[in-house]
Amino acid sequence: MELTNRYIGAEPPRVPPPFDASRGELRVWDLDGPDCSDRRWRREVFARLPDALGVEIADQYRILWGTDGRRAANLLLLGIRERLAGYRPATLWRPFRDEDLRAFARRKAERNARRLLVISQEVVHPG
Repeated sequence: MELTNRYIGAEPPRVPPPFDASRGELRVWDLDGPDCSDRRWRREVFARLPDALGVEIADQYRILWGTDGRRAANLLLLGIRERLAGYRPATLWRPFRDEDLRAFARRKAERNARRLLVISQEVVHPG
């Protein structure tokens, strides 16, 4: 499935990512509108996440962008940003190893994929 930029048909400017971009940020760098506003605020969210979790969230963001559009993907990150408010990045994930976070994110992604499948089947076959 090829993902396209669903921002009024406009492509974001070809700007290279910052040298200190996180792995999650790099995975979604190409998704943005012409004003690059998504890149700016996504950077703030991904900077607060451990790399492994950031990559998992970026993958979910990319899927949402491709299936449900820019707004749905940004609402996902907005919810994460709101949940992280008040936490210092250094202390937030200290007790977790990358492997634990990866497994947790995978379980959540699988659960959400199952929910999406059920919802899509209800839309196609109501009743």
